[in-house]
Amino acid sequence: MPVVSYRATTPTHTIAPDPCTSSTLTNSSGSNYPLLTPCYGGTIDDIGVAKETTGMYLTKVKQNGDNLSGNFQGLNVAGTFRGTIQQNGKIQFEVTVIGRTDTIVFTGSNKYGGDLRGQFEVHDSNGQATLGEYGSWYAQPMYSLSKRTVGAELFSLSRLCYNCIEQVI
Repeated sequence: MPVVSYRATTPTHTIAPDPCTSSTLTNSSGSNYPLLTPCYGGTIDDIGVAKETTGMYLTKVKQNGDNLSGNFQGLNVAGTFRGTIQQNGKIQFEVTVIGRTDTIVFTGSNKYGGDLRGQFEVHDSNGQATLGEYGSWYAQPMYSLSKRTVGAELFSLSRLCYNCIEQVI
């Protein structure tokens, strides 16, 4: 009868920084501006020419009173954004797309519970709206991945440990 032994291997993984935890969000005392979260995820519907829905992500959101900035991904492009939020929750921001001269202009509002929603349109390098590139968007707060998916991560780790055992004969 052959002797069977098992040896566990140790896989190495690099964990990228969580973009939902490395932002600065501040309001001065007495400020009535809605406080945003560091990350939002949702959808963006291009109802103009493209007629497509893509994911939309606002990450590394920084807020200082009414001023906002961060990273944007959606409509199959990525870039940075800058904008403002009013005390009544109205929000506007403009995305500078990497490698392009046009911008995406977003307007909307901060809804009860922290969700953001509104309209967008693409502007050319002269600041004029382009025909056919417009639609609606929706994004909800995304909290730290390590806090949101602990159960799923533990399940994945248990599967990883099961899969990392090598049979040596």
